[in-house]
Amino acid sequence: MSEFSQRTGVSLRLLDDAFGELEKRLSVHRDEMNLHLVGKKLRTPLLLIHDHEDYRTSIDHSRALEQSWPGARLVETYGLGHRRILRDYHVIQQAVAFVSQAKLSRKSDLEGQLNSPLC
Repeated sequence: MSEFSQRTGVSLRLLDDAFGELEKRLSVHRDEMNLHLVGKKLRTPLLLIHDHEDYRTSIDHSRALEQSWPGARLVETYGLGHRRILRDYHVIQQAVAFVSQAKLSRKSDLEGQLNSPLC
């Protein structure tokens, strides 16, 4: 939280209060909102796309998340920054391919379950 506080100018106390409010409203402990901790337990595929010139969020966060999440894959880009990455043709292609592949995998998993002798 301290790096986020430094980058945004939001005080640590305000961030702590905000997390406390989220915990109350969502009935979830803040550790359950920490992707690095939660990701260790997940096998869900995750595509991370992060640019080296993103000065708002360090690429090190995406690298650490990729390492802690078994199903994660990080694509590193150059020259797109924090916002242009959202409009880049190649990034969009990779995101669409990832989502399409995930849909196909889920469909084949479901069909396999429906065709199993136990159904």
